[in-house]
Amino acid sequence: MQLRLEPVTQENRLAVLGLRAGTGQEGFVETVSACLDEAAQRADWRPMAIYDGTAVVGFAMYGYFWEYPPAGRVWLDRLLIDAARQGRGYGRAAVASERSGRQHRCCAPV
Repeated sequence: MQLRLEPVTQENRLAVLGLRAGTGQEGFVETVSACLDEAAQRADWRPMAIYDGTAVVGFAMYGYFWEYPPAGRVWLDRLLIDAARQGRGYGRAAVASERSGRQHRCCAPV
């Protein structure tokens, strides 16, 4: 697996909008469309496509909110692996990568 996060752009927007929660999971996370609408209303949100290689397999959205003292808060508020891609070990791969000490491009120090 080659997992990475990339911002949602015009180039990957349709693929991201095609992602769906699994049956029975619909109430756990808002639709991708609703998340993108919310991100368009508040610049603090960062909608991200989750890739495995070149395939979009999921969606996440995080935000940084300055209004929470003393130094603000970072929230990972949305996380979705497409129903067709669930059960393939994406959660285990992310944990194994963290334990190995590898840094993801999205999380590497700047």
